[in-house]
Amino acid sequence: MPLPRLLSGVEVNSRCCVRAADVEPAVRDALEASGFIAFAGIDARYACSDCNEGSCPVIPMGEREDGTTVYHVLCQRGDVIMTDDRALASWEYSAHSTADALARLLGVGQAATTVLPQRLWSLGASVFAGVPVSWFVAAGTTRPDARTIFRQAHVLQSAPQAVVLTPALSPPTDLLGESVLLWPFAPLLRVAHGEVRFSPEALETLARELVTRAQRPSGVKPKARKWLDVPAGTTWEQVVITFENTDAITIQGPGMLHGETLTYDELGFWDDRSSDPATDCFVQDKYWSRFLRFALLYLPTERVSKQAWADGRPSDVAGVKGWVKVINQRLHAVVHGITAEMAPIVGKRGGIYTTNFRVVHGALFHAEMHRRLSVRLVP
Repeated sequence: MPLPRLLSGVEVNSRCCVRAADVEPAVRDALEASGFIAFAGIDARYACSDCNEGSCPVIPMGEREDGTTVYHVLCQRGDVIMTDDRALASWEYSAHSTADALARLLGVGQAATTVLPQRLWSLGASVFAGVPVSWFVAAGTTRPDARTIFRQAHVLQSAPQAVVLTPALSPPTDLLGESVLLWPFAPLLRVAHGEVRFSPEALETLARELVTRAQRPSGVKPKARKWLDVPAGTTWEQVVITFENTDAITIQGPGMLHGETLTYDELGFWDDRSSDPATDCFVQDKYWSRFLRFALLYLPTERVSKQAWADGRPSDVAGVKGWVKVINQRLHAVVHGITAEMAPIVGKRGGIYTTNFRVVHGALFHAEMHRRLSVRLVP
């Protein structure tokens, strides 16, 4: 049984209250036994099934022989409801106790060490998938919180490879170093036989990401300024990319109603020499132009020859394979949780290129692309 999404909305220095009705008793008991949540007492107010207003007072009426307490819920509509203490109880999640629990699960120690009070904890170090990793837990990953964590926690910058486990993933990647990987811990966990354990499938996804980073040449640095989180195990065949205009695309994965629109600079397609990230001033690089041209030529046949993509220029025809490598690397750097074995753009026999994702043209894409091409043709 996967760990339920109890931790959505957890932010820096805040706590998440889990009520008995929110989670199955077996899952709740396992989380409590492992230290992820702790008993927080009986609610003084109750949302009964009759009025569902959440303001019905709870009155203790005495104990049973087994020691449990009997309560009456005084409904706003005049009814009296008798219930027991477990139905009215709540449990509290805290990042510090979760850090201790994760340290024990990882086998790196019995307790976490505070790096930044109430914000960041160190779990220890281990070799994971053949990669030396320093493990951390962050209280939250909102942008203000991340600014504090990643600017003050110098230990993150000094670690060869750091994994920061978070309750929810919304990372501002422009603040992270190349050796820091944010990863949500809830998908890594499952409840089985009354215990909280790691999910082998989810751990394998994390291992693939770490191995990919470890094998990346030191001179290759991700330039993406945002990440898109998709369900672990997603393939590119389940992804739709809509080319909205010449500045942005929308990436839609499984379970995403509308997808997320990202601009070229957020995707990492900006020129190092002409751009100034400190002032949010970005200029498109040559790979963005090549990506747009590929998309324009791709429909309706859903294939592009390297001669057409390079516009017949012999020097560019020879470089198409390198273009594909860079574009694929940047798409992989943006979409997290996707299966690494499958490439977004693939080469076929005869110098033909196609995609594993579905390509869609937005309403403005054709007009802007033809305008861009016509400007370049003017002497």
